[in-house]
Amino acid sequence: MFQLNKSIRAIELAEKLNLAYEGGSDLLITNLSSVDSAGKNSITFSKSDDNVQDDVVVIASSSNQSANKIVSEKPRFDFIRILEWLGINIGFVKSKELPKLHNTVTLGKNVVLENNVIIGEGTIIEHNVTIMSGSRIGANCLIRANSVIGSDGFGSERMPDGTPVKFIHLGGVKIGNNVEVGACTCIAKGTLDSTIIEDNVKIDNLVHIAHNCVIKKGAFIIASSVLCGGVEIGEGVWVAPNATITQKANI
Repeated sequence: MFQLNKSIRAIELAEKLNLAYEGGSDLLITNLSSVDSAGKNSITFSKSDDNVQDDVVVIASSSNQSANKIVSEKPRFDFIRILEWLGINIGFVKSKELPKLHNTVTLGKNVVLENNVIIGEGTIIEHNVTIMSGSRIGANCLIRANSVIGSDGFGSERMPDGTPVKFIHLGGVKIGNNVEVGACTCIAKGTLDSTIIEDNVKIDNLVHIAHNCVIKKGAFIIASSVLCGGVEIGEGVWVAPNATITQKANI
């Protein structure tokens, strides 16, 4: 969940974007999250409002079990609009914690570490690597030169006139232990949850791993592969050179 700088009433937020609100109560929204992580006073989105708890506001098109809903024919698009409005008018709480590195971490030249980064024991970060806020890297990892970890993923919807609207990414990247990330590889952070790389994964050079991917233990991802958003790679899987796996596929 991602906290807002200040709370806002659900009805007020719906009115700001000319959307209808249906609810048993005018809930106070204090945070936003994915539908799977939604908790008290969250706002989220879903194709359906099934199985959403009563203290959550969901942007959805169908009307079933949810007691608190912002009605939308395009829930993802209107959630993006709400993210944009909240980002401009209220803002999200951002961690100001300095990077936390174990004293055995090795850093190359020109490494950039943003706030709210954690790196574990024995990890080596080579030259010109950028590790962005919200990234977690475990022990005994190797991040090779010129890689970027934790940048925004690619996610946009179009307004009726064709103007693109960006899906603001608030998630992070979680990398386990004994992971190798090859040179010039990009691992995007998640939208509302984290992109996850589990223990003993080996990633070759020039690989792109999009937002919200999950790569399970011991998988090998070989040079110039592309994993699109939300792909899940199982334990011990081998992804061959130049493979492209389309979004939300499960291998």
